[in-house]
Amino acid sequence: MILQFKCERLHYLLNTHYVVNVYKDKLTIGKNDPPKYEYYFTLQNVLHWYVDGLKIQAFGIQHNDVIKFFKANHKDLELLRNISRNLIYFDNLIELYKQIDIDDSSKILDQLSHQTYTLKCLNYAQLERQVSLLRGLNHPSILSIRECFEHNNQYYIVTEFLGGINLENFITKNQKLSHLQCQSIITVSLKV
Repeated sequence: MILQFKCERLHYLLNTHYVVNVYKDKLTIGKNDPPKYEYYFTLQNVLHWYVDGLKIQAFGIQHNDVIKFFKANHKDLELLRNISRNLIYFDNLIELYKQIDIDDSSKILDQLSHQTYTLKCLNYAQLERQVSLLRGLNHPSILSIRECFEHNNQYYIVTEFLGGINLENFITKNQKLSHLQCQSIITVSLKV
């Protein structure tokens, strides 16, 4: 178990209190064993968030075709987000990000950490392909995924922000590369 915290399922009459246990591949919610809910971290599942005032107030899971929300301490929910961000895709996180460059809509700011990231809009097939590819690669020269989320039936992938230009644009701008420049590009590419 990686994380454990208390949560509250809001009902019309009486609220129910549960314990959330987070593992490397799933989370469980319940009062005792076996848990009432078990939710696996896959791209086929969505972890829904309720955000208010730039703080995550609750998370939701789909159960029997209904999204069930669980309220918890925002610090615990932020830890849950950090643990699960590369394992599952999220819903309703768009308001935590802010576009910071009018000329570059992909450059965004995480309003909680104040870090700059890159946002890319994809269809679901592209999202699955890119996430599975990038998850398998762990190298300083390759972008790392921060998280994936859905908003208004659009899928987004948030990656670390790298300033400058990509290799394709560099070669297009500098069509006459020296032998040493070519050697350096090939060496870095082969190390990946």
